[in-house]
Amino acid sequence: MLLSTLDGFLTGIAVGPETIDESEWLPVIFGNEKPTFADEEERTTLIGTILERYDEIQDLISENDLEPIFWVDRNGKQFPSDWADGFMRAIALRKDEWDWVLNSDRYGYMLGPILEVCRDENGERLLPPPDDAEEVISDDELANLIPNCVLAIARGWRRRQGKRDTVPSALPSFVPYRRAQVGRNDPCPCGSGAKFKKCCGKAA
Repeated sequence: MLLSTLDGFLTGIAVGPETIDESEWLPVIFGNEKPTFADEEERTTLIGTILERYDEIQDLISENDLEPIFWVDRNGKQFPSDWADGFMRAIALRKDEWDWVLNSDRYGYMLGPILEVCRDENGERLLPPPDDAEEVISDDELANLIPNCVLAIARGWRRRQGKRDTVPSALPSFVPYRRAQVGRNDPCPCGSGAKFKKCCGKAA
């Protein structure tokens, strides 16, 4: 995995419904093949760096923060498709458990921006926007939605597992970004103050 894919994968592992032992997910990073290293120092450095980033992501999520590593061009435009691909690979490790999110009226929509930036082998979106979409939201704009979506999913798992919610009350709940129980001209439920159709609803 390249850097952005790896970061998405680690985020998916960290935010998932249960702790997965590193002995299960580390091999996935190396294509389920035994990696070769120049020496023990290289192995220790690389594995240590991966685990350090994983711990950092866990800490960020617990602090209600997230800073995904997306590819960015010289103009600052973000390209989150590789990151999203890594995230979906993590979901595949516990697909049955993740079905709860996919089927949830509230939290299922949180995967929308992630799914919409995923690409097939031809570079086409795996989840094209609906035909009646007023405008197609760009990957760069979807990238800005992803951190809040991941944090909302983490919040959903905590609630489902009966854990104490550590999310500050001042943080608005990031609710479905698609057209669902929210009018296009209603205030966006993410708390931005903009109309839904001009904010999260742009991806609907």
